[in-house]
Amino acid sequence: MHPDKLNFDALFQAIQSPLLIVDTDFHIVTANRAFEAVCSLSMQNLRGRYIFEVFPDNPNDPSANGVENLTASFNRVIKNKIPDQMPIQKYDVAISDSENGGFQVRYWNPINTPLFDSHGNVTHILQRVEDVTEQVLGKYRESELNAKLIEHLTVQKRLYESEFQAREIANNLPMIVWTARPDGYVDWYNDWWYEYLGQPRGTEWDDPKTSPMHPDDVPPTLAVWNECLRTGNFYTMEQRFRRATDGEYRWHVVRGIPIRNEHGIITKWIGGNTDIHVAKCLAQELSLAKQELEEKSRLLETV
Repeated sequence: MHPDKLNFDALFQAIQSPLLIVDTDFHIVTANRAFEAVCSLSMQNLRGRYIFEVFPDNPNDPSANGVENLTASFNRVIKNKIPDQMPIQKYDVAISDSENGGFQVRYWNPINTPLFDSHGNVTHILQRVEDVTEQVLGKYRESELNAKLIEHLTVQKRLYESEFQAREIANNLPMIVWTARPDGYVDWYNDWWYEYLGQPRGTEWDDPKTSPMHPDDVPPTLAVWNECLRTGNFYTMEQRFRRATDGEYRWHVVRGIPIRNEHGIITKWIGGNTDIHVAKCLAQELSLAKQELEEKSRLLETV
């Protein structure tokens, strides 16, 4: 499989981050399985519906402003034609099986990205959200960030979508997508990688002096990656990459799965990098705060 020949449907459905596409009237066009799972809704209950009919503000929360904030973000995307990174939002979700119409408290880290037609007009908005509820509430668990690798990041063997559409969608996904050869050499990144690093397509990353990865993350990354290449196991690592705009090393969770032929031989690796810097830093702050409280409690017990 040529590295640029990505199957959009398989890739879209396989991304672990919840993804939703709406039109410019804010009606739901499609969502991936991760979005359905995180909202406990199926596409038959989503497709074609006005997004704020499906996801209204919690009527029991007088301070709820999720509808207002998301509407403003969508309008900015349409007007400015660039992605809009929203701050963490409190946006409660209706409990589908509740007889009393209850809501469940949720916090989200959303980014909204424009999708264009061939004339450069915004036709749809791609939303990627990360559920950061447990981190915000102080219940962050490290095991969740190392959860089972994307099971559905599987590309169908026969491409039935045009190469142009697949490549354009991959380039507009609000995350870094990459493919690698069976020997582990990464042979393709989408445009987000080069935009994040501020480098032109075709730049090589073999030189340790110019590598965007944090130096401390290189040895463990190589060890895990080589082990996955040897065993064929799913690849999952937390790594820091230097952002070109400010030189900051930001945490990403990097996941990859092997694509096998009918004989079980690995023919390609495909994966993605998701920015988890906000959640990671928040979790570290919560952990430090917890340690300080425990230390103060121990001191008080000795008084």
